[in-house]
Amino acid sequence: MATKTRDGEVTRARILAEARSQFGERGFERTTIRSIASASGVDPALVMHYFGNKAELFAAASRLAITVPD
Repeated sequence: MATKTRDGEVTRARILAEARSQFGERGFERTTIRSIASASGVDPALVMHYFGNKAELFAAASRLAITVPD
């Protein structure tokens, strides 16, 4: 079960990385779920499973993980 979770986390991270790249290069309007899925090596339905829709994927891709030192 742990391997499946880890694989899901890796897949989700790969989708997010590709989404960041495409949104950055093409913008929101010209980026498609299909193009992100294709470049990530997954089915478009899996992108929708993880993120719901294009706007939610964009929101997730736009979040920055900031680590503040103690």
